[in-house]
Amino acid sequence: MARHSDITVVIPCFNHGRFLLDSVDRALGQDGGPPKVIVVDDGSTDEATLRALDEVPREVEVIRQANAGVAAARNAGFENSDSELLLMVDADDRLTTDALDVLRPPLEANPDVGYCYGLMRLIGTWSGSCASPTSTPTSCCTARSPGRSSVSSAAGAGRTPAASTPRSTAMRTGTSA
Repeated sequence: MARHSDITVVIPCFNHGRFLLDSVDRALGQDGGPPKVIVVDDGSTDEATLRALDEVPREVEVIRQANAGVAAARNAGFENSDSELLLMVDADDRLTTDALDVLRPPLEANPDVGYCYGLMRLIGTWSGSCASPTSTPTSCCTARSPGRSSVSSAAGAGRTPAASTPRSTAMRTGTSA
């Protein structure tokens, strides 16, 4: 059994077909073995995304729903997961191969910790690194960006899950806000 088989990576997708397969491959290619991966299609309409959704590996669960927004897509992934640990990753994000190895230990070390988040490295049109401040788990890149991001290492942890999940946040299910 893979070390990360008890983690679910939820990837909401709305018309991000050109990035989706790379995001899925990075989630499945984690050091220590693949986690469970759920892709939630939030009513995509473009042909590239529809083709990409048809090409995801068989071991990835694909949920299709009418367009309801990224929060509803994340919630659908959450509701269809039976894992204690979740990682929300947007379809235009790529994880580093050590992302789960880095994000998991703070959650395992202290059962009171409800979430942890990583550094974000921008690639493509934008470049540089971005870390969420330790006082709040909100991402400094809340608007849509033309580049893709990547979790590279743990930057902080908190005692309760965020009301809105920032990019690439690992959280423990069953904790209260």
